[in-house]
Amino acid sequence: MAGISDAVFVAHAAPASKTEAFCRRLRLLGKPLFTLSGPENSALLALGAVPIDPACPLVFSPSLSQKRA
Repeated sequence: MAGISDAVFVAHAAPASKTEAFCRRLRLLGKPLFTLSGPENSALLALGAVPIDPACPLVFSPSLSQKRA
């Protein structure tokens, strides 16, 4: 499903886990990656994941809804 998704949200990925490896691959493919903000997700944030504060409403960029060429 990630292959056809415009963006991916991962709540948490343990360091050196398969989930973190999946997130690295997503970033190499240029997929926008979102995660919860906080020190427990520092590895994902270092990959370039966009932090989301669960206390704030989620607003996606209009560019994510545009079809890719």
